[in-house]
Amino acid sequence: IAGTADFFAWGFESGKAPNTPAHIDLHAVGAQSSADGEIVVFAITTRAPWSSASPLEFDVFVDSNLDGEIDFLIFSYDYGRLVNGAFDGRIGTFILDLTTGERSLYFFAYAPTDSSSILLPVPTAAIGISAGNPRFAYTVGSWSADFLHRDHTFDSWALFNPFTSAISTGAFA
Repeated sequence: IAGTADFFAWGFESGKAPNTPAHIDLHAVGAQSSADGEIVVFAITTRAPWSSASPLEFDVFVDSNLDGEIDFLIFSYDYGRLVNGAFDGRIGTFILDLTTGERSLYFFAYAPTDSSSILLPVPTAAIGISAGNPRFAYTVGSWSADFLHRDHTFDSWALFNPFTSAISTGAFA
């Protein structure tokens, strides 16, 4: 089967979470950046596919100044449900500034039907990252559609620098 490989800097991998539905059981997480560092994309994979990621929530907690406190929450959720009150199947990549309470949307997420991977793109400037402040820490969590199940298995933080990454990301093969 022909395909394309996309490269991310490895952030986390976890074992199976007990009593967690496989379609939200986090397996691996990584980040990549555009060549100029202006966009970062988080890739999140689960242990099993979902029919649609629309009603699920995947969270990326960002410490943009490395002080040990979460500054931004990047999350995916159904755009229509969050903006208009009715599910429409489009998955937004939302950014919540935890200092100001302001919520923004720059891109939709990429989460194919019957997949176990979601890509969440965000502008680095929207999460307080720039060439002068290039490093940030992140960790990830997930929620089921009914918000009764969650997976926050990563007890640590991954570091990423979108302007001078330690390895090449964003390349295709």
